[in-house]
Formats: sequence, structure tokens, C-alpha cells
Amino acid sequence: MESGVGEWKCRNCGRAGEPVVGAEDAVRCESCADEASRPSASGQPVGDPQMRRVVARLRERYAEARELVSATEPHSNLEWILGAQRNLDRDDSVLDTAVAEAVVLWMEDLASELDNSPVGAGDHAAIERSRSREATAKGLRSATREFALAFQERTE
Repeated sequence: MESGVGEWKCRNCGRAGEPVVGAEDAVRCESCADEASRPSASGQPVGDPQMRRVVARLRERYAEARELVSATEPHSNLEWILGAQRNLDRDDSVLDTAVAEAVVLWMEDLASELDNSPVGAGDHAAIERSRSREATAKGLRSATREFALAFQERTE
């Protein structure tokens, strides 16, 4: 995500730094690129790699959406779970049920905020912004649904 001339921020965590292109061509910082392959104390990868990928996609959709909405509650709390303020040492594949439920609810709220933004009548730029917000909301809902289903399967 480009944030200005000569300034780059990771789409995954929001930190400034040098980009690294990952296997899925997602541009991330070095820390986020290494996060998925971080081993446990036994030397084996921690948690579920598939769930980690689902959370990474959700985080990407969240990063896109947060650029288009206000920084107000309740979805701003997602910064502590998916955003720049999250604990980088926490394995995203082992979120507890209460956190996962909150994520889904806050993502739904965020998608609703994207849908409910006013559009200027006859203003081409406003119509394009509205289409962009709609597409972002659709992607956010899809990633949220994927996350909810993956979490449900993991807990069954």
C-alpha cells in the first residue's frame, strides 16, 4: 500500500519499511512475511497454516476497508486483533471463540459502514468512490464468511 512519495506501509500490519513480495504476490513487510513460517519451541510450525492464510486474507480486506471509513468504534477495535496494534507474537490460527465472534461482528459493522456512505448526485467521482466502497464491502464480507466457516470447522 503506497501512502506517499517514498513512504511505504505494510498492508498487513501498517508498519513503515521495505516491502517483501510474498508467495501470493501480496506485498508485506519482512516481519509479516516471516510470521507465517515462525516455528514453535519444538521447531515445528505453530497452529493451522490454512487458518493463518484465511486470517491473512481477512487482514488484507480489513486494511483496504479501514482506508475508506472513519476510525470510530466498534470496528476500530480490530486494530488490536488484525491491524498494526495486534500482538505479532500471537498465532492467528489459534484465536479464541470470543475474539473470533467479535471479529465477525465488527467486520459486518465495517461492511455496513462501507455500504451506507452517501453518494453525491451526478458526481462521477462520488459514483466511482461508491463503487469502490461496494466492491471493498463485498470482498470484506466474502473474507469474513470464509473466516467464520474456517473457524467453525476448526472448533467442531
